[in-house]
Amino acid sequence: MKVPRLSQTGLVLFQAFLFYLLAVPFASAQTVGSTIMKGSASSLGSTPVLLNFISYIAGFAVACVGLYKLKSHIDNPDRTPLSHGIWHLMGAGLLISLPMAAGLLQRTFKLATASGSTKTASAIALNTTGALSLDVMMIRFVQDIRTPMSFLIWALGVVLGFFFLITAFMRMARGAAQDGARGSLGSGTLMRVVIGSILISTSATADVFTNTLFGGSVMRFNGLDLGGTIAAATLDQANQAFAAILIFIQIIGFIAFMRGFLMLRALADGNSSISTAAAFTHIFGGAVAINISSALNVLQNTFCGGKAGCAIGTFVS
Repeated sequence: MKVPRLSQTGLVLFQAFLFYLLAVPFASAQTVGSTIMKGSASSLGSTPVLLNFISYIAGFAVACVGLYKLKSHIDNPDRTPLSHGIWHLMGAGLLISLPMAAGLLQRTFKLATASGSTKTASAIALNTTGALSLDVMMIRFVQDIRTPMSFLIWALGVVLGFFFLITAFMRMARGAAQDGARGSLGSGTLMRVVIGSILISTSATADVFTNTLFGGSVMRFNGLDLGGTIAAATLDQANQAFAAILIFIQIIGFIAFMRGFLMLRALADGNSSISTAAAFTHIFGGAVAINISSALNVLQNTFCGGKAGCAIGTFVS
C-alpha cells in the first residue's frame, strides 16, 4: 500500500521535532514554553536571514544562466528560444530582491499590517496559584505555551513563506519550456507565490478572515453564566479552566489555519491525495477556532436568543 505524500511529510516533521526535543538542552529550559522559545529564537530567528543569502546566491547564478541563454539565442535562435533567457533574468531579479518582492506581495494582498483582532480568546486572567489539581495543571500548561506557540507559528509561517517564494521564483526561471503546474506560470508556481505571501503574513491573514466571518466584532469570554448557583471561588476556578480551554482551541485553530494553506499549495502542485474541500475546511474551521469566543457568542445568540438559563457564558467585545 502506497503511503500518501502528506503522511510522509508529517512523519518527517514529527521525527524532526523529536530530534529537536532531544537536542535542546533542557537544563536551561525548565518548561515546554521556555523550550519552544529557546529553540525558536536560536534557530528559526536566524533562518530568514539564511534564506535571504541563499536567494541572493541563487539569483546571481540564475542571472548568469539567463545571460548565457540570451547569447545562445543570438548564436542559434532556432535551438534556444528568447523566452528562456528572459524568464531566467526575471526569476533572477526576483530572487536577488527577495525582501522587496515579499513586501510588494504583502502590500498587494493588503497583508502588510496586522490589526491584532486574534490576540486573545478570553478576558479572564489565568491564575495558577491554587492547590495542584487537574484543572490547575491544564491552566498552567496553557499559560506556559500560549505566547511561545504564537511565536513559533508566526516564525514557521515566515520561514515557510520565504521558502515557497524562493522555490516559486526558481520555477519561473527554469520552467520557461514547461507546461503544467510546475511551469513558469503554472498553477503550482503561482500558488506558491500566493501561499508564500499569506504565510509570511499569517497574523494579518487571520485578521482578514476574522473581519470576513464576524464583521470585525471580536468577542472575548468573560465568565460562565450559571445563575449564581455555585460558590464564587468555585465559579472563578471554573471560569479560568474554561478560558484555558478556549485559548488552547485558539492555538489549535492557528495550526489548522496554516495547514489549510499548505494543503492548497500541495493541491496546486498536483497532489491527488488532498481535496479542495479538506483544504478549505481547515482554513475556515481554523479561522472559527481562532475566534472561538466570537463563534460561541454567535451560536449562543442564535439558539438562546438571550434567554436566561440557556446561555453558555458572558462575552465582552
